[in-house]
Amino acid sequence: MRTLRERVVSAAFRPFAWALLLAFPVAVIAAETPVVAASPAGPAIPVPPKVAPGQRLAAVFRKPAPTTITELRTIETRVKLIVAQVSPAVVAVTLRGGAISGSAVVISADGLVLSAAHVGGTPDRDVVFTFPDGRTAKGKTLGTDHGMDAGLMQITDAGPWPFAPVGDLTGARLSDWVVALGHPGGFEAQRPVVARLGRIIMMTPKTMQTDCIILSGDSGGPLFDMSGRVIGIHSSISTEAEQNFHVPITAFLATWTRLARSENWGTPAIAAGGRGRGGRDAGATGSVVPGGVRIDTVNQTGRAQRVMLQPGDVVLKFNGQGVASPADFLAQLAATEEKLTVTIKRGDRELDLQYTPNSGRGGRGGAAP
Repeated sequence: MRTLRERVVSAAFRPFAWALLLAFPVAVIAAETPVVAASPAGPAIPVPPKVAPGQRLAAVFRKPAPTTITELRTIETRVKLIVAQVSPAVVAVTLRGGAISGSAVVISADGLVLSAAHVGGTPDRDVVFTFPDGRTAKGKTLGTDHGMDAGLMQITDAGPWPFAPVGDLTGARLSDWVVALGHPGGFEAQRPVVARLGRIIMMTPKTMQTDCIILSGDSGGPLFDMSGRVIGIHSSISTEAEQNFHVPITAFLATWTRLARSENWGTPAIAAGGRGRGGRDAGATGSVVPGGVRIDTVNQTGRAQRVMLQPGDVVLKFNGQGVASPADFLAQLAATEEKLTVTIKRGDRELDLQYTPNSGRGGRGGAAP
């Protein structure tokens, strides 16, 4: 079993990956302010700034793998610069009631925030954003496109706020190097934003796939190109930790008016069976109830049955954290490779169900205090 550090580092980047994960102090470097186009329906639509690496850097970043020490150092230097520039805008998202939902990225000085639809769930929910320096800000969820898993949020406290520029995919192609940032496991004051380097391995108008390692808690976090621009938002974890899916930035720009109007539409990609894009089957359906997520059905093929969940159980916590939505819980249940502890209410009793994925065995841990 690989350690957590080994899992959050892309194998392609391992020769110098420790430099990215060390807790080095970084100065807040203001990102170039993007031009915005006026929108009568709500917040302005961000226009990607016309920036790109120089030809020499582009040639290095598009090679299948670095071949010289000089190229390794070039990529390392570039990634360090990107992380320093954009980390201040990468936030952890907590919904009202203390449920840690995921990650997000601020894209404007007045506090527009991109995340995944399954992180916020529905429009008009109260949100607390935690910045890497420990500051917090209140906000609201805006529009949610569950078919694409695209979500928009707004910081309601007075700014200005650190932000990262949005990009586009007009020049992107397979094997391009990209950088994934987020707060896996939730915000930790002693740890900087976690950065992972990888490449684009699949790209369609509706989704992107990279080999950046994404873990629970990264959902909604940003994917950057090598110019430090947001080109995607982390959506779901595949069966392999190194093959994960992202909402392309074009999905946000194409539906900006609806997102800005706080519309809520689409069928979640994590559908009735609780399966993420390309992911493992959770084998359950659920619905929101006060205090958590009620399990409506459990089949015999997915992980929910092995965890010993039953129809009618109300899931209160997953690995000690509150659950924000059925989609979020089912995605985490399907994808998590560590030991699971699911706190449920069954009838009038509160129980902890524990399951170790490799063992294939689950069990009841007894009534919670």
